[in-house]
Amino acid sequence: MFIVFFFMQKNIPYVNNILTSFRLVFSNLSLFVPDFLFFLFMSLSGSYLLVINGLFPSIASFTNPEVLGKFLVDKIKFVLSNSPSLIKLLVSIVIFIMFNIIFGIGTSAFRYVMIGKLVKNKKFEFFKSFRESKKFWFKIFGIKFIIFLLYFLVFLVLFLFIFLLVKLGFVHTIIAILLSIPLLLVFFVVLLYLSLLTIFIYPILFFNNSNVIKTLKDSFLYFKNNRKNTLLTFLIITLINITASWIIYFLANIFQSLSTLFLKGIVLFVIIIVMSIIKNLAAIVISLWVNLIIFKNY
Repeated sequence: MFIVFFFMQKNIPYVNNILTSFRLVFSNLSLFVPDFLFFLFMSLSGSYLLVINGLFPSIASFTNPEVLGKFLVDKIKFVLSNSPSLIKLLVSIVIFIMFNIIFGIGTSAFRYVMIGKLVKNKKFEFFKSFRESKKFWFKIFGIKFIIFLLYFLVFLVLFLFIFLLVKLGFVHTIIAILLSIPLLLVFFVVLLYLSLLTIFIYPILFFNNSNVIKTLKDSFLYFKNNRKNTLLTFLIITLINITASWIIYFLANIFQSLSTLFLKGIVLFVIIIVMSIIKNLAAIVISLWVNLIIFKNY
């Protein structure tokens, strides 16, 4: 009854937006390109990182968890005990993260431009949308950086609070651990609140094309004036994400278990790679669906 009351209070066709968004995902296959390119880039760059650091296992290892585990443990022990190898690995990881952030923000901007045009019922040209997305790169980076800082500051304040209580002798370590439980709940409540404040931040950015600070202010103001819509949209996308993730995980595990029982060698390796691609494509579908719902509900 509580959710029905929410539906009645807003002039937003929630059910229609959910169904229409799902149809739009499959009727506009160009939407898959940015996320698929990012998946491909991460896979190739991640594999290259493992190869240059001698951490890439053999094909046989992939089909045998015990062999794979032993290989990784031995290699990690060697890297940790060898300074040049450790430095090389750390530098490689930093470069890997930097390039994935740069590429990831670019593909996000590309995706949001196309979604924004679809929601406005505008026809989009693929390459024109790509060129248009470039002007949003620094804005998205700025937004992500500020949101990260907000999350980090919340965590830092709670961590320092507990640390100082123990360090200065105000409370015993055991009491501090017990005290950390309600503080963790406070931490998650604050994170939830920040998520609600920023749930419509990308529709606001791409529809209004404002600067980073103005976009953040508008996002906070939108939540203040549209709390019911924000909460209901958050509940919808959370339910979709949790349900879809559970179904994908359940089906993938069943299929992988059956494959391990009946298949061996190179065939099993190919099946594992194919399953990984299918899982990622399913994740892309859910991500696009959720983003379209957010843009439509704004």
